[in-house]
Amino acid sequence: IFALELEVEAAEPLLPETDLPEKTIIGYRGDRKRLLLVDDNRTNLAMLTELKEAGVKIALATNRGGVAWGFNTLEQAKDLAFEAAELCGIPDVPIYVCPYHAKAASRRPNSEYAIEHECRKPRPGMLIEAMEHFGIKPENTLFVGDFDTDKKAAENAGTDFEWADKYFG
Repeated sequence: IFALELEVEAAEPLLPETDLPEKTIIGYRGDRKRLLLVDDNRTNLAMLTELKEAGVKIALATNRGGVAWGFNTLEQAKDLAFEAAELCGIPDVPIYVCPYHAKAASRRPNSEYAIEHECRKPRPGMLIEAMEHFGIKPENTLFVGDFDTDKKAAENAGTDFEWADKYFG
């Protein structure tokens, strides 16, 4: 066992104490994007209200394969996505929900959602639909996500991508 006891003087702060600004967004790094697409992870959505107020168009795109597996209905999946948006102060943004999952066919072969579909990430369907909705090109779009399928969807749609934990801190 090792122990160390030190006596030190109190340090003076390096910077004077000031009130921090209410807003957390202080600028942009790189080219400013006009459309931000995000997965509906609630942690990811925390600062979206500020981005929206700053003029950034926002849309949510989420895979909800639980519908195909029979864990919930399409309406329940949509309600969860809308609830996440509402809790984050952005209830009026477009929300894209993909209920399809081809692997669910092994458990539910008659499910209309247990199929391959263009909207399911990593395919770009939801991202392309959102860009068309806003009339914004891929080079002006940033997709923020937390799964490899999100990254691949961004590549497939021709948009930039950022990991949610890096983007949202």
